Amino acid sequence: MGVSYREFAVAIPYVTRRGGRHLHTYVPRMYSSLYPPVRDGNLHYGFNKALADLERHGPIVSLIAADGPLLWHATIEPIEEWYRAGETTRSSPALAALQAAFDLPIVGRKANGRYVRSYFGFDWEGAQARPVQSAISIDVPLVDGLGPGHCHSVPGGALEVRGLLWRLSWPVPCAW
Repeated sequence: MGVSYREFAVAIPYVTRRGGRHLHTYVPRMYSSLYPPVRDGNLHYGFNKALADLERHGPIVSLIAADGPLLWHATIEPIEEWYRAGETTRSSPALAALQAAFDLPIVGRKANGRYVRSYFGFDWEGAQARPVQSAISIDVPLVDGLGPGHCHSVPGGALEVRGLLWRLSWPVPCAW
């Protein structure tokens, strides 16, 4: 649609409702640099979005809330060159795990408590990825159970992805 903005999501893959049979990726919180996606993400998709700016200055990446506080910051250092994410010969276990998690139905919880599901349609053929080492510092609680702290990536467990185009399906009530 020609609109460019930055987003950050807390996504928890491979969840199911107690007693349920189907796996989902749950999105309890998102941040976006543009207001219309915040409004629509909350109203329709239950993504609990807020305005924030995702900035990068060399190896330093930060997420800053619209009202000023630093939410998290990280250092990201490449350890290999870029490769085409759609190349199965170069695919890493981390990329395969990321692709599998976002192939699942995406679940959000609307303000009225109802769960809805949608699907991300990622175009991996046009994207590039590269392994990185990273260290993240969460500066304020992002969601219940994800409070302030520090974390370092495990070898082969972190990626940087660029050029990933996506579509999001219209949400429907969640079938657990």
